[in-house]
Amino acid sequence: MTRKKYSPEQKMQIVKEAMETGNASIVGRRYDVAPSLISRWVRTYKKHGTLHPTGQEK
Repeated sequence: MTRKKYSPEQKMQIVKEAMETGNASIVGRRYDVAPSLISRWVRTYKKHGTLHPTGQEK
């Protein structure tokens, strides 16, 4: 099984929805993304103001 890859735009949309709703579980079900991954993206975004703190987009 291969890992899913999310574009920076997809990640940002998911992060914004998670922050607006305050519920990573609901957003995760909507996008089929693990709530723990969404929470990690939100923490990174809040701490660094970006989803790519090193400046390297994958």
